Amino acid sequence: MVEKNRLDDQELDAVFAAAAQNPPTMSADLFARIVQDAKGVSADAVAATVPATPSDPTGFFAALIETIGGWRGVAGLATATLAGVWIGVAQPDTITGLTGGYVGDITYFDPGDLIPSIEYQLTEG
Repeated sequence: MVEKNRLDDQELDAVFAAAAQNPPTMSADLFARIVQDAKGVSADAVAATVPATPSDPTGFFAALIETIGGWRGVAGLATATLAGVWIGVAQPDTITGLTGGYVGDITYFDPGDLIPSIEYQLTEG
């Protein structure tokens, strides 16, 4: 088992005080190389962030997508549409059972059934 040498608070304060009295110094050569490297990296980063062709989409579809809420809104609408189509095509038994009492049998009307006849108008008055 390795035994670690732990410093108490007074010893640790003494180490920090000695380090504060003798701060490390950097050579001028090292400082110049760091500055030159930073300038090179900065120039590369600026060149990489400037787009070659600015993309400012204008038009009907760009305005529509922006109105909906961007691509997140489009994705939400697409998901809701697909869920609605799926529920409409593959109805679970519970939906058919719940709507069976309301819908019942489908009755078809002839367009003539929806228009009152002349006899109906004459008997009224």
